[in-house]
Amino acid sequence: MIKVIQKKALKLTGIRWTGFNLDEVRDFVGGDSELSCFTYSIGDWFIRGIHDEFYTMSDEMFQAHYEIIGEVPDVLYGERMAYIKAHTKDE
Repeated sequence: MIKVIQKKALKLTGIRWTGFNLDEVRDFVGGDSELSCFTYSIGDWFIRGIHDEFYTMSDEMFQAHYEIIGEVPDVLYGERMAYIKAHTKDE
C-alpha cells in the first residue's frame, strides 16, 4: 500500500554569509580548511545537519525550506558548539 509521509521537523543551526562575517562563519564550520571545501556566494547559508555534517544552500532555497526560530547565544566557540549540540537534536 502507498503511504502518505511527512518529513520530520528538525532543529538545525545555520549562518548566512554576508561577506563581512568571515570569522563567525569560520568558527561555525570549524576553521579555514573546512571552509575551503565549500562553494558559496554572498547570501548563501551554511547549515549544520543532524549528523554534524555541513552543507551550503542559496538563500532562495533556505527561505523555501526553513524558518529562523531563534538564535544561538553569543558565547565562546566551544560553549556555542556544546549549546548547539544540546539544542538541535530531536527532542
